Amino acid sequence: MAAIGLVLGAIASVVMILQFVGTPQLPHVDPTPDQSKSQHADPTADQSKTVPAAIQLTPESGRAGSTVIVKGEGFTPNQKVEIHFHSNKVADSLPDSNGRFTLTFKVPLFYGQFPDSYSVQAVQAFTMNNDDATFKVTG
Repeated sequence: MAAIGLVLGAIASVVMILQFVGTPQLPHVDPTPDQSKSQHADPTADQSKTVPAAIQLTPESGRAGSTVIVKGEGFTPNQKVEIHFHSNKVADSLPDSNGRFTLTFKVPLFYGQFPDSYSVQAVQAFTMNNDDATFKVTG
């Protein structure tokens, strides 16, 4: 019985808070497009913001323990990008104000026992800015 009283008290508290705060009002959006604005992109506009996230590996193959350079572009500036080799985080970086970064990492020695092609992922949390490339471990 006491538990029911607690639940009813909690519900009453939530209702009181919602009545105090109120319901958020959404802005009105006119569904008809503004005919005074051009429907075509400005060819002189800065296109750097539309570059999709992409990474490039140098080299694209090598032995376990070798150093790999990762160059990235199209990422959100000043928000951490993590680099994962297969499923292991091996590095991270902050893209510059243009969304670019360059970093290095060493191929984990463990993968020398299993020569194969592995995914290298660049992941930027809370964004859709992700890309991957393939690195072939030769031994």
